[in-house]
This record gives sequence, C-alpha cells and structure tokens, in this order.
Amino acid sequence: MVIEDVPQDLKREVWKKDEFTCRYCGNTIPWEEVQIIYDIPPEKGGKMEPSNLLAVCSQCIWEGKTGPIPEKDKQRLLSLIRELISFTSFPEDVVFEEDYEQEIIKLNEKVNSLKDDNRKLSEALQDRDRRAIAYKKKMDRAYQDMENLKRRMESDIQMKVRERTASILISMIFAIDNIDRAIEEAGKRKDIKEISNLLTGLESIKKGMLAQMEQKGVTIIDPLGKPFDPREHEAAGTVKDKSVPSNSVKEVLQVGYRYDGQVLRPARVMVSKGGPKLPKEEAQEELEEFELEEEEGREEEEGEKVVPLEPWEPPAEEAGETGKVEDEEDEDEYTVVKPRKKKKK
Repeated sequence: MVIEDVPQDLKREVWKKDEFTCRYCGNTIPWEEVQIIYDIPPEKGGKMEPSNLLAVCSQCIWEGKTGPIPEKDKQRLLSLIRELISFTSFPEDVVFEEDYEQEIIKLNEKVNSLKDDNRKLSEALQDRDRRAIAYKKKMDRAYQDMENLKRRMESDIQMKVRERTASILISMIFAIDNIDRAIEEAGKRKDIKEISNLLTGLESIKKGMLAQMEQKGVTIIDPLGKPFDPREHEAAGTVKDKSVPSNSVKEVLQVGYRYDGQVLRPARVMVSKGGPKLPKEEAQEELEEFELEEEEGREEEEGEKVVPLEPWEPPAEEAGETGKVEDEEDEDEYTVVKPRKKKKK
C-alpha cells in the first residue's frame, strides 16, 4: 500500500538507501516516480522509519506487483518458509506462516472482489455505449423525419401560394374581360366627350392591371399566325384560307394567359385549313410513310404464311340414320394466304 504525504527528506533518504532503484523490478527510479511503501505494515508493528520503508516505481504500483502474489509465487514462498521452519526451533515462526497464509487469502479475496467490480463496470460501460448508439440512431431518424416534414411543409406552402395566386390572377382576368367589353361598347360612341373620357380611363385601368400581372410573372398568349397548340389554344372553329398554312391560327377571338408554366386560360382561336402544310406536319407524314414502308418490307421478307384449315364435315342431313358420318380419311388441308398490306395514310 502506497504511503501518502511522506516528508520529502524521509522520501529522499529511503530513495538513497535503496540506491535509487525499485525494490521490485530493480530498475532505476526517477525522483518524479518514486513511491514509498511499508516493508512491515503498521498493523503488524511496522514503523515509519527508513529501515522499514521501501522505494518502488509507479509502474510496479500500477501493475499491482505490490498487491497479491501470483499463485505459483505464493506456493514457492510457502515452501521456502516451511524449509526455514524445519531448520529453526522458534515457535513464533509457525505463527508467522499462518499469518502470512491468512494475509494471502485476504488479498486474493480482495483481488477477486476487484475483478468482479471491474467486470460489472465493464458491462455497465458496454451497456451505456449500446444505449448511446441506439439514442443516436433515434436522434438521426428524428432529424431526418423533421427535415422531410420541413421540406413537405415548404412544398405544400409554395403550392398553396401558387394556387391562391393563380385564383387571384384568374379573377383579374375576368375583370379585364369586362373592361374589354366596356371599351368595345364605349368605342361605338367615342364621339361623345364624356364617353371618350371614360374610354381613356378604362384603357388606363386595363394597362395598369396588365402591368401588375406582368410583374407577377403572367404572360399573354397571343398565337396569331402560329401553329395550333391544343395545350394553350382552344379552337372555336375553322376557316378555309389557302393563303396561310393549314392548322395555324387565323384569328384570335380571346387572348390567353400563362403563369409559372401553367395555363390560366387558353386562347380562343379560329384555325385555318385548306392551305399548305406546315414543315413539321410534312416531316411527320414523311416519317410515318417511311415507317410503314419498312414494316411492309419486313413482312414481304418473311415470305408467304401457311395457315391450316379445319377438316371439312358434311351437313347433318347427309349423315346416316345414327347421325354419324361414315368413316373417311380426314386430312388437314393447307392453303397459302398472303399478308394484307396496310393502307397508306
């Protein structure tokens, strides 16, 4: 057992007495690592004086060399003690042997108790580590769930904002339509001064509303002269006109509006027909014709197909009295059928 609070002078004297070496491992001890222990413990009458003190190193203390003796060393020491007892007649030596054995037993019990405590602490530490890992996984899952919920809420909010904005813009579009109708009616009597002033005010209001809608990202769909697109246009009818390409917008009855890639209202248009085809339509038709010719060529390469016919059976009235036809050799007949060619569009 290491003695705490040893006077520095006494510690230095014991260090010099043991020639600056550890009494257990025999290695030289630096002054910073010198530890002082009893040779004979105070319980057995030992005193704190240089002759009863030993200098040992911190490494031996840490390795437990001053603690319990290993089993093989203990047996060896006991055998040496018995040999000494056989050569002496002092009875106190026998008592010394018994005391030494009891001390060894106590120290072994203490070591076993410390081992049990160490095992329990190790198990508790492992259990704590397992719980820490489980808590960390739960925390990571909770964090991921929170991030997913946050993204979902942001997406829902943005969608609600777009829907609400689109609803407001559609209401503004209806108001602009009413203003257009009012301008159209006022334009019929613009020679009257009051109506002329009213017409100017209505046009100014319309320009202001359109400017506000453009700031919000609304674009006008005015497809005059462009190819008809069913995604953005609504056909109100067709007009025969050979001077413009077929399937193009001849007249715009009502402009459309687009917001954030979404069509708020399609443009109502009149579609031309009877004119020259658009380049895209011609290319599309040529592609379809080419694919049809390739398919027909593959069918011709496969050759003629042989289709089996079902065996012929005579009508019921030609059968005998029993309703059965006389035994005849029924053989499968085959005929050659050529595949039909698909009509060109």
